[in-house]
Amino acid sequence: ALSLPSELQARKSQSEGLREEITSVRKHIVELVEEINGIHPRLESTLLDAIQRFPPNIQTERTLRAEVLANTIETCLLKLSLMRYRTYAALYGFSSTSSSTSPPTPNTPTSATMHAALTQTHTLLRTKDLAQQDEEKRLDKQLREYEKVMELVGRGRGGGFGQVVEDMARVKREMDECRRDLKRLGWTGD
Repeated sequence: ALSLPSELQARKSQSEGLREEITSVRKHIVELVEEINGIHPRLESTLLDAIQRFPPNIQTERTLRAEVLANTIETCLLKLSLMRYRTYAALYGFSSTSSSTSPPTPNTPTSATMHAALTQTHTLLRTKDLAQQDEEKRLDKQLREYEKVMELVGRGRGGGFGQVVEDMARVKREMDECRRDLKRLGWTGD
């Protein structure tokens, strides 16, 4: 019972200390809120100014990029058209802008050139097809050989191939050892 007043006094002083700490923290929070409230309008006005000032520059830059891209595409289309014209003239032996409006007949040079071009293209495609078939057969054979090797190896599970390699290494070692012994005994060997 004698320690009760001293304990109450200690609790009272502890709660006064906590109250002072809470007051100082509250004061600090109020100061931070006031500082934020002061900064917010300035940031907002700076943001609005930037939004009003920069979009015209960005829009101008986008417009210029779009024009450059359009001109590049147009130039590429012109180049492709020229390449098409040259290819057409080289393949078929005449230009597509000729003054002749009648279709070529089977005996005209144009028809013969077109027939030759189509025949040559067909021959080339047939040759490529045969080459691809040969390559397919070769690749299938390689794949089958690979699968056989993988079966021999046991697909990485310590299969028979590892044992074969170990046995071959052991046989080679023993054979070399026998040769050394024979040489030591005077064998000259063939």
